Amino acid sequence: MSRDVFISYSQPDRECALELTRHIEAEGFRVWIAPRDVSPAADWAREILAALSAARVMVLLLSASSNISPQVRREVERAVHKQLPILPVRIEEVLPSESLEYFLSTQQWLDAFPPPREPHYARLCSHLKSLLSLEATTATAAVIAALPSAPSPASAPRPAKAPARQHAGTVPLEHSIAVLPFANLSSDPEQEYFSDGLTEELINQLAHIKGLRVVARTSCFVFKGRHEDLRLVGEKLVVGRVLEGSVRKAGKRLRVTAQLIDCADGYHLWSETFDRELDDVFAIQDDIARAVAGALGSVLATAGSPAMAGGTESVEAYDLYLRARALLGRPTPAAIERSATLYREALALDPRFALAWTGLARAMFYAMLYVPERARQAQAQMDQAIERAITLAPELWATHAVICQREIYRHHWQAADEAARRALAPGSDADSLLANGRYLLSVGRATEASAHLRAACATDPLSGSASAALQIALTILGHDEEADAEYRRGEDLVGNRHVAEHTALLRAWNRGAPPATLREHLRHYQDPVQMSVELELPALIEQPEAARHRLLRAFDDPAYQDSTRQFRLAVWAALFGDIDLALGALRRAYVELQSQVSFLIWLPIYRPVRADPRFKQLLRDLGLVDYWRASGNWGEFARPAGAEDFEAS
Repeated sequence: MSRDVFISYSQPDRECALELTRHIEAEGFRVWIAPRDVSPAADWAREILAALSAARVMVLLLSASSNISPQVRREVERAVHKQLPILPVRIEEVLPSESLEYFLSTQQWLDAFPPPREPHYARLCSHLKSLLSLEATTATAAVIAALPSAPSPASAPRPAKAPARQHAGTVPLEHSIAVLPFANLSSDPEQEYFSDGLTEELINQLAHIKGLRVVARTSCFVFKGRHEDLRLVGEKLVVGRVLEGSVRKAGKRLRVTAQLIDCADGYHLWSETFDRELDDVFAIQDDIARAVAGALGSVLATAGSPAMAGGTESVEAYDLYLRARALLGRPTPAAIERSATLYREALALDPRFALAWTGLARAMFYAMLYVPERARQAQAQMDQAIERAITLAPELWATHAVICQREIYRHHWQAADEAARRALAPGSDADSLLANGRYLLSVGRATEASAHLRAACATDPLSGSASAALQIALTILGHDEEADAEYRRGEDLVGNRHVAEHTALLRAWNRGAPPATLREHLRHYQDPVQMSVELELPALIEQPEAARHRLLRAFDDPAYQDSTRQFRLAVWAALFGDIDLALGALRRAYVELQSQVSFLIWLPIYRPVRADPRFKQLLRDLGLVDYWRASGNWGEFARPAGAEDFEAS
């Protein structure tokens, strides 16, 4: 029988291993541990190998005795060979022996000493929940080599940095696919939304094939309208197969052509043309997905009526839904308004169309951000749309992704936690992983966040948003070399680079780069909401007093009274050493104006700010302390100090 967790330990640590097993099983996980789970009269070695093959993660108890145990070394070696994630748990203050370090060179570990060990076990169980939830709900789980809890001790060897190009992990190429945008061959160029929508629906359907890595929309649409060599496409997206095709829509008639191609040699594994009535569009999607699954030797796990997945049987409502969704790709105020109108028209035709309710909720969320004068009205409409979507399709992952964004905005951390977990349902995409990673960063759980963001980058390898979020997580964790490598990969990515450029600037500043280097970073940093004060800063890098005076004037300038500009002022104030101004701008941005990007407070540039006693009150006002105390998971930057107080670092 398959188990969630394989416990590897040496005989002198047996009581500790059994104690840990009880804690893990109390959380609902299935554990395999010897000798308890070895069948009577069975071949011991065969049983261990079978258990390792069936497990989803290994927990390794690291101690002086396990360091020299040949049995433990063989189990670890086998786990690495099986590409099994390993969570090392140190129960004594030792470093891995040379033989173990060879296999654990890219790992970090959780410290479970000194006694009592229960709080340490609780943290381990929390990490297991994140890892196993992620592994069970996305085919990109193989990219997560481990989900560590805390940075390695200063005395430990620095972990080896994986090359940024290896985001896809070890998923075999034949088990990976990209759906390139289907070409619009209709006489009306405006029908392109329909061919794009069909492409997205096929991506969503194929994501339900167990064990198949499906590249997300953002990366696939990089190749829209381009005729690149498929070998190059396969290399950039790290896939072995590509699905491409065309759509011709004329009145009520629809012709869809699709072909599945091997990237290595251009061989057509399958191709077919579908001539149908427009009313058959849903059946065509199912037929193509099933045919591709058959050609790949897989089984499509969840195909069926669109209504079963929160969809609609109405072709007219579906058409309006595709138009509305396409508009939110670039959420300008006009596009948001038009998108909301189209979603409402679709819902007038089919009030039970849960995906359209979710789309309307997302449009209203964007309205809160980009049309602030109607934020209160948009928030009420978003809440109503979410309520309808949840009533109609309680398990729809896309709705929970929107709820997660809403609850982060409101600083309702426990609700955001629940929504983030439910967003990671079968078939969910890189946006859910991204939302989950941002939530975890917000509550100071940067190591867990980095695992989700690595998975987002594996699912959407050309997404600038996923890459930028991963760079922030790596910067927060102090992994500057890896963050720099990911930054250099950004030249191939889609989307505005301003977040990545800003984070690279902060890393350079934090490590004391010379003024010329900082000015070069500032030259590349072009934000959509560039503040005039930022244009003046390059000349003031070597004049911190003048820079602080200029930032102080901007703090109360009416043009800077929004959350985005205030948190940016806080960043610059921290860089130029004005802790009072940094704290004031942080409070205005996060508490008074409810900025969503509260995870930035964990950046290294804020260490002097976090050392100020007033910072603790900011964390209380954000609701983070109540959440940490209630959940028991304090992340990497805070810890309880008695029943009432806490420490932040």
